[in-house]
Amino acid sequence: MYLKMWYMTRKQAALARNPASRSKYRPSGKGRKIADWLRRQIVSGVLPPGAKLPTRLQLVERFGASPVTVQRALEWLAADGLVRGRGKLGTRVCERLPHLARYALVFPGHPPHNRDGHDVPRFWQALASQAAVVAHARGIEIEVLYLPRELLESPAAQALERKIRSHLLAGLVLCGPPGVYGHSFVLTEEPTLPRVAICQPDPHYPNVGSIRLAGEQLPLRAMQYLAAQGCRRVAVIANWGQGSEAFVEAAARYGLSLPEHWVQFVSIAMPEAAGNLVRLLLSHPDDRPDGLFIADDNLVESVAGGLVRAGIRVPDDLRVLAHCNFPAPAPSVLPFVRLGYDAHAVVCAAIESIDRARAGAAAGVADIPVAFEHELVSPPAAASEIWSPGATAAQSFPREEQS
Repeated sequence: MYLKMWYMTRKQAALARNPASRSKYRPSGKGRKIADWLRRQIVSGVLPPGAKLPTRLQLVERFGASPVTVQRALEWLAADGLVRGRGKLGTRVCERLPHLARYALVFPGHPPHNRDGHDVPRFWQALASQAAVVAHARGIEIEVLYLPRELLESPAAQALERKIRSHLLAGLVLCGPPGVYGHSFVLTEEPTLPRVAICQPDPHYPNVGSIRLAGEQLPLRAMQYLAAQGCRRVAVIANWGQGSEAFVEAAARYGLSLPEHWVQFVSIAMPEAAGNLVRLLLSHPDDRPDGLFIADDNLVESVAGGLVRAGIRVPDDLRVLAHCNFPAPAPSVLPFVRLGYDAHAVVCAAIESIDRARAGAAAGVADIPVAFEHELVSPPAAASEIWSPGATAAQSFPREEQS
C-alpha cells in the first residue's frame, strides 16, 4: 500500500509540474465521463470547497467502471487542483478552487528574454510585479502569460485554451485591446468566462470589461506642473503612438510655448535614440526649452543619459517631468519628478471587475487617473520578482477508506 500511495503522489506531482505531459494520462471513455461529471458538480457548486466526493466504490457502481478507471479520473482532477486525498477523511474538493481563485494576466507579446525583463515594456513589468503583490494580499493566484497573436498555436496557448475549457480560471485580464486576439479562443472559448481588457472600451466587444487609463489627463497635468514650476518653453519626448496635438493644446492652455517640432517621437524598441534627441533639443543655448516632459517611461533612462552627457543640470538648467507606472520608476541618475499610473490599482480594478462579472454584473469600465507619487492613497509595495505560479503544486493523493 505504501508503494502504491508513493507512486500516485509522484505521478500527480509530475502532472502538475508539466501540464504538457497530462495528455499521456488523460482519462478516456468512462474515465473521462467520471472526471467530467465530477468537474461539473464542483464548478456548479453542488460539491462546494471541502465537500467529500463519492467513494471510489460508489463511483465504480454509478458508472460501471473499474477501480483503475476511477483512480485515473481522480488523478486527473487532482492534477487540475480540484480534489485532494485526505486519507481516512476521504477524497475532498480543494478549499481554493481554480475557477474561484485563479486569474490569468495575458500580455500580447513575447516573454522577456533577459533575466531583468527589460526587453518588455515597463508597463508590463509593473503589472506583472503588482500581480504578485495583489495575489499574495488577496489569497488568490494570478498567472502571468505572454501570448502574441502569432503564437496562438503554441504549447502555452494550448495550455491556456485547456484551462479555459476546463473551468480552471476565474477570469482573464488582457493587457491591450481585445481585438488583438480576433476570433481566437482567447475571446470565444467559454463565453461566460469573465474577461477584462486594460484599454479603452471597445464597442465590438461589449462583454469584455475595460480598465481605462485616463490618457487625456496626462498632457494636461504635465503642462500644468511645468507651468507651475515657472517654465515658459517646453519640449516633449514621447513614443510613436502618442501624437503631438494633445501636448501642443495642453501647453497652450497653460500659457506655455511648445513648438510642434519640439515634440519628438521615439520607438520604444530603440529607446537609445531618445538620448540623442534630447541633446539636439538642448544644443542651442539661446533657443532651447526650460522644461521637458518624458511621456513614456521606457525612454526615461536614455533621456537621463543624454542629459548627463550634455552637461545639463536638473532642475537648475531644466525642469524634467517623467512618466511612471508606479511603483516601478525607470532608473535615472537625475532627480526627475514622476507622473503616471498606479499599476497596483490597475491590477486590483481588473480583479474586482472579474469578480463583479462572476456575481452577475454587466461588463463595466473602471477609470485609473493620472497621479503624482505623493497623490497615491497608499503607495503600493514592490514585488521582488514576477510571480507566475502556473500549475498548482500537487497535493498527496492516497486512496481514501471506503465508506
